[in-house]
Amino acid sequence: MWKLFKKRFKIKLTKEIQLWIQDCFLWQIESLHNFSIQNVTTQIPSQFQLDLESVQSVDEKVESVLLKLLRIVNIPRTKLTVKIFQSHIESINTDFGEFPLEKDFDNYEVSNCEKVGNKFIIGINVNILDDTSSLTLVLLRELITAKISLLGLKDKPEGQLIDVFSVGLGFGLFNINESFKYSQNDIGWKYSKIGNLSYDELVYCMSLYSYLRNEINPKWLIYININYRQKVSKTIQFLFDNEIAVLDQKLISIRTMYQT
Repeated sequence: MWKLFKKRFKIKLTKEIQLWIQDCFLWQIESLHNFSIQNVTTQIPSQFQLDLESVQSVDEKVESVLLKLLRIVNIPRTKLTVKIFQSHIESINTDFGEFPLEKDFDNYEVSNCEKVGNKFIIGINVNILDDTSSLTLVLLRELITAKISLLGLKDKPEGQLIDVFSVGLGFGLFNINESFKYSQNDIGWKYSKIGNLSYDELVYCMSLYSYLRNEINPKWLIYININYRQKVSKTIQFLFDNEIAVLDQKLISIRTMYQT
């Protein structure tokens, strides 16, 4: 009888957004040569960074992270030039006088990617180099921009597509755990943000990634922020239980290929 009063689980995204994310996964799977989402390694941030702790100089750190990412994204090192720049807005003028800004990701350009001839020039702001997690996420986003360009997409890819693409490459834990940075100052808590997906969208992406790999209880769940772990788990189960009603038939076919 108590089941009658049990709250029914519901995905907090519109049908339109769910279908758009599904289309992004399909496009990635169908566009990447010899790509199998089943064979992707789910990257655990702490493990990914383990061999980077001994790196001393900034240049070595950037190069080490870059080389690891290039192997995953499958782009030759010769296709890229990385430049470090500094651009920070320290204050703005208002009717009430000069207003100082906090030094966070919302106040300055974090990175950029430009194609010049047959090479890509990636710019990284010096302000993020101390944080390996942020550096990894930012470099990955720009490498995906380059990868999508190499796939023949003429228009500049949307930030949301880049984020979905990174989940498909196994970096969903970076997205969901590392894209929001919390810190405390004299007047309270603040956060800075890298990426364009909301948390509900990231939860859906991680769940769809797990579904496509036929992982009902993925081992990487324990690495998700405890506040969202249960939500991801429930969304994964929902997709498995309601696949015919909520998922594109092509995605269902991809999952069934990996049934054991």
